[in-house]
Amino acid sequence: MFERVLASVYGAILSSQSHESINEISSFILSNIFAKEEVYPNVLVRDFARNIIEYANSHNLVGFSESELKLARPSYKSVFPKTIPSNEDIDNEYANDYEDKTIPKHRFAQDKIIDSMTTEYGRGTGWYGDFGRYVFQSNFSNWSNINIDKLSNYAVEIIFGAVVDKD
Repeated sequence: MFERVLASVYGAILSSQSHESINEISSFILSNIFAKEEVYPNVLVRDFARNIIEYANSHNLVGFSESELKLARPSYKSVFPKTIPSNEDIDNEYANDYEDKTIPKHRFAQDKIIDSMTTEYGRGTGWYGDFGRYVFQSNFSNWSNINIDKLSNYAVEIIFGAVVDKD
């Protein structure tokens, strides 16, 4: 939800002719998102927030120092989760049990997302999703020492909103 607010603020700033509050907005974002021990762990929140600050800076609408601007630029301080869900965890929490008629119908759509997010060997040989293999997994091809299958499961958890953003 916070990402949508920042997306709206960013859109308003870009389309507005008046910039009288941009210094206040940028200062709020810098101190409440980037100047923390752990930067808000949501890529869209960080992206919209950074774009607001960068826009204000590039148009000389704020007077941030280089050290303040550096706070809003990657790499960020964020903590990786201590546990990442297994396939079984994802299936138990989100997959449809077609025998149980009490499970809501939206679980059918969730199954499609789970299937699509499956990496090349995430659920055995030959069962992968196009997005999981060709988009998600390929973007991590240059990384080493990561478990792409579990990372995909973590992404599924985020997609379904199980991972609550930290304030």
